[in-house]
Amino acid sequence: MTVSTEDQVPTAVAESRGIRVRFPIALKLILASVALVLLLSGGFIAEGVLATQRQYAQFAASQQATEIAALSTRGLSTARNLADGMVGALIDGDVARIGDMVAAVARGDGELVDATVARTNGRVIARAKEGRLGGQLPTGLLEALSALTGPRALTDLASDSLPEVISFGAPIETGSGVTMRREGYLVLDMSTARIAQVLREIEVERARAVASAIVQTVALGAAALLIGILLAVAQGLRFGRAIRHLAQVAVEVGRGNLKARATPTTFDEIGFLCARFNEMTGQVDNLMRESAEKAVLDREIERANAIQSLLVPPRGEYSAGGLTYAGFCEAATKMGGDWWHHYVLPDDRVMICIGDVTGHGIPSAMLTASAKACCDTYLFDHPVPDLARFMASLDHTIREAGKGELIMTFFAALFDLRESRVEFANAGHNFPMVFGQGPVSSLVARGGRLGDGTTFAPVSRPLASGDLVVFFTDGLLECTNPEGEEYGLRRMRRFIGKHAQGSPVEVLDRLLSDANSFYAGTPRIDDVTLVACRVG
Repeated sequence: MTVSTEDQVPTAVAESRGIRVRFPIALKLILASVALVLLLSGGFIAEGVLATQRQYAQFAASQQATEIAALSTRGLSTARNLADGMVGALIDGDVARIGDMVAAVARGDGELVDATVARTNGRVIARAKEGRLGGQLPTGLLEALSALTGPRALTDLASDSLPEVISFGAPIETGSGVTMRREGYLVLDMSTARIAQVLREIEVERARAVASAIVQTVALGAAALLIGILLAVAQGLRFGRAIRHLAQVAVEVGRGNLKARATPTTFDEIGFLCARFNEMTGQVDNLMRESAEKAVLDREIERANAIQSLLVPPRGEYSAGGLTYAGFCEAATKMGGDWWHHYVLPDDRVMICIGDVTGHGIPSAMLTASAKACCDTYLFDHPVPDLARFMASLDHTIREAGKGELIMTFFAALFDLRESRVEFANAGHNFPMVFGQGPVSSLVARGGRLGDGTTFAPVSRPLASGDLVVFFTDGLLECTNPEGEEYGLRRMRRFIGKHAQGSPVEVLDRLLSDANSFYAGTPRIDDVTLVACRVG
């Protein structure tokens, strides 16, 4: 039976009548939007406040650290300069002049609240503040000053709290090295009032920023509440687009395009996720670039290591001028600060040189290259060298190249076996040991390290046929076994004494084997260099 359209419409209308929509979808969207906006508004307010607080807290901590560092730099510089400037007055006992210097510094620095000068026994001889002189420094302060090796802060700067005053101390010394003498102490007290004022201003600004963030977030929440009802569906589509955009960028990154970046289109969690994703991608990109740069640097270090290996003679046994000798040099890292070389002079004498730069690594290796170049140049210009001038030339080269940051111990020995003698000079290096028919002796000569600007006095002594002279750096002695015990000079002397009859190569090989057995696989902490020379 066929039903006409006219019959269907009344039927549908009749079925819709009496059916009441109790909870329409529109109302659900409205309520859901209202609840969501209220929830997000509260969350955004809290997050904004916390983020602002964290930001200002970090900024305050960073500002405090920066200001304290600046104050410390100025305080240490002032202490160093003032201590150096009053050495002469302190030696002369010119208390009035010392007082004038302290007062002048106090007037010129608004943050200097006090400056005190005392003798080494703690007796105060000058103060920037008005007060009785001749008093005594507190015992604890005097002990802290006595332990100083240079200007340093006496106040604990690692504490989170800001002290009202930061104290700096500096020894007042004359001379240098072994001739250095301590004449007194200088104590500077620097006020942190200005830093405290800066922190208070930051705290006021933080409170304003928090209030502003709350007002702005509440305003945005109210506006969102008004329009959220109408834009609920649109927001859903918008969020969907943002998520699809982030997914597309993730696919690009997965394909290797580390320059791809997500564009945040919202200021909510999705925008935060985009920012963090971009940050993560940037870090990965940086790591990849740094890895490539590190690979290039490693190749350059390998080339430099190959070049440095040319600065020392190859392993093997050499013979010249009646002297048979062999050497070994190995760096603790890829680049080392140890070096040795030999020179056969036109008059058939043989010069053995060995040196050890402070530390190891690229800077130390560069300094050994400078030393090698200086030795080569001097001996080319002076085929019959004067050992004192030779050492002076080396000292000048190391002082200019090291700029006071790097120095070098050095030992030079000039073997003249026609006269059965050896002339030698020492720049703060270990004394070479001589093994012969009698007790073990050493080539003893004194001298400051290369770069310290000292003078050198060569020494001469006879040698007998069959004598074994062993040169060494402190690396072999100071490397340790798993228990932390050093190999030590006594152990090395005893071992060489038992095997001194072997050839130079045999002596070195046996000594290195014994040392490696002692180390038991413990990584070496310093370069190792050895040279063994047999007379006759």
